[in-house]
Amino acid sequence: MTSTPPPARHQLWHPTRGISFSPTPRLYKSPPKEPSILTRKPATTTRQPAQPAAESAVETQDVSSSEAIDAQPDTVEARGQEGNGPEDGRWAVAEDDGETNAGADQKTDFGPPPATMNYEIVKDLFYAAKKARPGSPESYWSYTHYRGPVENGTPRKVTVHYCRSKHTMESVCQKYFMEEKVLGFDLEWVAHATRQDDIRKNVSLIQLASPSRIALFHVAVFDGKTGFVAPSFKQIMEDPGVTKVGVAIKGDATRVRNFMHVDSRGLLELSHLYKLVIYSSNRQYENINKRLVPLATQVEQFLRLPLFKGNDVRSKSIRIEDLGSSTERQEKKKSPSKRGRSKPPPKPKLPPKPKHPFVEAAEDRAMCYKEAHPSTRVTPTLLRAYYLWYNHDLHPKAIASMVREPPIQENSVRNYILTSIQYEKLPYNQERLLHELAYPLPYTVRSRWPVAIAAVKQAESKNKV
Repeated sequence: MTSTPPPARHQLWHPTRGISFSPTPRLYKSPPKEPSILTRKPATTTRQPAQPAAESAVETQDVSSSEAIDAQPDTVEARGQEGNGPEDGRWAVAEDDGETNAGADQKTDFGPPPATMNYEIVKDLFYAAKKARPGSPESYWSYTHYRGPVENGTPRKVTVHYCRSKHTMESVCQKYFMEEKVLGFDLEWVAHATRQDDIRKNVSLIQLASPSRIALFHVAVFDGKTGFVAPSFKQIMEDPGVTKVGVAIKGDATRVRNFMHVDSRGLLELSHLYKLVIYSSNRQYENINKRLVPLATQVEQFLRLPLFKGNDVRSKSIRIEDLGSSTERQEKKKSPSKRGRSKPPPKPKLPPKPKHPFVEAAEDRAMCYKEAHPSTRVTPTLLRAYYLWYNHDLHPKAIASMVREPPIQENSVRNYILTSIQYEKLPYNQERLLHELAYPLPYTVRSRWPVAIAAVKQAESKNKV
């Protein structure tokens, strides 16, 4: 039995305890050892009081098997009571004896993640997802795997609120999210939406998540007569005491500021926290940078199940006229044409190719740069190519095929990157600029970029020496 004294103050991350969202510790069995880069044993926290079961009578829907995402059947029994920690208040960690509690087929290398909140993953559902065929819907991580405190003999499930109006958005935020200190935050928008488009296309869906609830604010279907921003939502987003976490969260916050006039504060980039956790323990500080890490990568490493990232809202073509009721759309389909005959069905259109996460991250960075430097003459397209090259270490050939189908010319990508570096004085790697940008260009084209000429002359002078 080993023990360490409690921290002097609450911290989100500590090398010996991992991530903790509550300052109160509790006794726990050490998690199964995992063959990953992390070998620390994160601590778990005490159970929080159960929330009331009664739901509001406002326009809120709890997602079931017939709506949105099919919830898996609740076949597990209520969990037993757990210890609240030693009486002297010290942290106690049980020794790992290497035994498993779920049989030979449930190896310790693939056990469920340790619980850090009062909602935790159900072991039976976790192992069922592990055993499912890879790529099948049952094999992915889902919020339906989680259960909370026992209420009336049944563990509580995560509740989903789907809001189609500003009034419902205000009611849900006021009732369920005002007291939360850490919230997940994400946006969805129409692919290729521009600043000239309205808020419905640029902020189509807002997502907030706490340990016990998920809120989906479908801004694209708000009537807009009384506005689009609920006062409680604005208060939550502008409160620096409420930590909002997400991947590429600054880009999402920029959209909210531009189109909803909400100045978000208290933002935490999960990619940066991920690298702090991964590389601090082994002192690889040079790997801690601001390059984004896809959420799917983080989920699979820490929650130990893959995250489904199919065609999301941003990869779909959403039309405002399609947002009416299903009855209205059916009536339009049935109405005859002027000749008395129904119109032929439209030809099916292939859905656009989903954007690569690196492309989305680069576009968000380009938008943030344009907002911070309104006088710049470099377009977002050029900045996007630069951020893909510099932030994600991509070769111009890979960038050419990633940003468009069919691919653009490689030399066009090189010109985009050199333009951004030349006019905005952006940082660059000397060796990469020389071999990936300057040398492949013809001399007549290279001569237009003083930064490329300087790199070539410097390399030639070193060779002569």
